[in-house]
Amino acid sequence: MRADVCKAHKYLTDKTTIFRLGKKDTFICDFEKIFPNIEKRGLNIFYVPRPAFYKKGKLICDTLNIFINYYDPDKELITCYINLKVMTDLSNLTYTFKSFLNDIVNKMFSESMIKKIKFFVEEQYRVDLEASSDTDEKFKENPYQFTNKHGKILMAISTAIKFIIPIISHYYVVRKDMVEDMVMKKYLYHCFYSLFPLFEEDTNIYNKLYATVDKFIENSTHTDSGMWKRNKNKGVTPSSEKTRITKMVIQDLLYKYEFDKVLINLNYVGIRDALKYTIGGKDSHDYSDINTKRSDSKMSGLEQLEMNAARIDERDIIISEAGSKNKINKLIKQYGVDIKDEDIEFYEKHLDMSMTQTNMVLQFFADDFKGLENMKFIKARDFIKLLIIMKEELYRRGFRVVPNLISGKPSNRIKGRKIGAKKLAKIKSFPRYYNLMKQYKDVSNSINEEIIIKYIGTFINNPMTYVDHQNKDLLDVDIEINENMIIDETIRLIEMF
Repeated sequence: MRADVCKAHKYLTDKTTIFRLGKKDTFICDFEKIFPNIEKRGLNIFYVPRPAFYKKGKLICDTLNIFINYYDPDKELITCYINLKVMTDLSNLTYTFKSFLNDIVNKMFSESMIKKIKFFVEEQYRVDLEASSDTDEKFKENPYQFTNKHGKILMAISTAIKFIIPIISHYYVVRKDMVEDMVMKKYLYHCFYSLFPLFEEDTNIYNKLYATVDKFIENSTHTDSGMWKRNKNKGVTPSSEKTRITKMVIQDLLYKYEFDKVLINLNYVGIRDALKYTIGGKDSHDYSDINTKRSDSKMSGLEQLEMNAARIDERDIIISEAGSKNKINKLIKQYGVDIKDEDIEFYEKHLDMSMTQTNMVLQFFADDFKGLENMKFIKARDFIKLLIIMKEELYRRGFRVVPNLISGKPSNRIKGRKIGAKKLAKIKSFPRYYNLMKQYKDVSNSINEEIIIKYIGTFINNPMTYVDHQNKDLLDVDIEINENMIIDETIRLIEMF
């Protein structure tokens, strides 16, 4: 081991301590220790508005300092850090959240950096999560069980999260105009979750975390059934809590992981306390039963998908004269998308979307408009802007095929038949499908597998051609069908609703 991050004080001197805690709510990075000719002028100050991060400042700084001094000989991390800090602080530079996050994901975490982090984790990892497995192969197949492989991936993500905390916290403070529509927890979730694909390899860590939360809540629905009935009157259901608490683990727990502690125990305690607060928290109001005619904004994602087709005809959207210009402009700013008139005109000329494709765009932004009904009257150009924002955001999140299919138009190729038993079994074999069905099993009977199959089938059985503003030269070229990718990405999209 090059240096033990759990005993950082033995390996760090004043000269090698680059990151340190400053006055309350600030981190200090002494860039001049690496770059002697640099002028400070506030460059070394990082504002950290979240007190929890400051409380864990020593852990965060120790991790950064050990890595920079012992695992990053070419100073790749600190070099990228100073560039991001300069761009964040330049008030005359338009540095959108999208551009910032792209720089975090693609520049700070280059292929070489990812390899260094994995090596760092290999050397530092010391907790055996498989100690009680007794070499049973079923142990590794248990959706609730974390293996050492999972533990190392989680520690790699945790390490990466510690690396970005000072810079993303600072960006949130000084670039408030770029994230004004995002509360801090939503902002942190976007930042932290964007790191998952970099380290997951052939696993799905989000699903593993979700399965852990799922087990806690499923047990609770039996032991605390009366409390869940009360919570239902407040619009809190087991499915909504599963998603909320899983996000809580990502936002509030991952950065606290330490190599000499059992990270799973921290998860268990955090999940237990969050659940305890949900089912035992005091009511500030008297709640009556929820009206059976609930508004779309109160429905689950899959319920809205089902009801949307019946309530909103896409023709209402395309021909409507009323718009939501202010909301659209806020979303353009929030997502950091540059929309050109030529791109809008391109879609106006070539777009030929089905009801299903249109519904997916609407559903993607339903929360932003506080319900699908509020999106019924929207101008054609504004709808196209939403389409562009959605496609750009999906690309940023690692989607490869669904963004093209969302805006694709029917091909002249022969359509496929209905999804048969063999293909249906293949879809159901995907872990994402299994978890999604479990997530929504407690909602109304109208929500079933047919909804998900319908959306996947739209893309698998209906050959489409490109209609994409970023690839205008591919117009009318057939989109190659990769069934596995379509299934995975379509379910990922539904998970976002």
